[in-house]
Amino acid sequence: MEIVWIETPGLEIALGHGAMLYFMKGDGRKEFVAFLEGYDWHYSSPDTITIQIRSPGELSDPAVIEKVKHDAEKALKEKRLWQGEISERVFVWLNA
Repeated sequence: MEIVWIETPGLEIALGHGAMLYFMKGDGRKEFVAFLEGYDWHYSSPDTITIQIRSPGELSDPAVIEKVKHDAEKALKEKRLWQGEISERVFVWLNA
């Protein structure tokens, strides 16, 4: 399985059917980072999964991107990307 990250300037919350990835900041607030459209990644085994991610300059800490990418890729490959915490400080919200 190949995971392709597409930097999408201006990416916003509530994009539709899919999984939104958040990072929990030190002050306890969640920062929206990326969006995985649809649920094919769960119900089938696609060769390629595409995830839209915000531009580094739009985040409070650009280092967040590497943490979210690493943890989301691991969770996807292990088929455990579900709503809630997938790792320390990385959360998923499923949008129906």
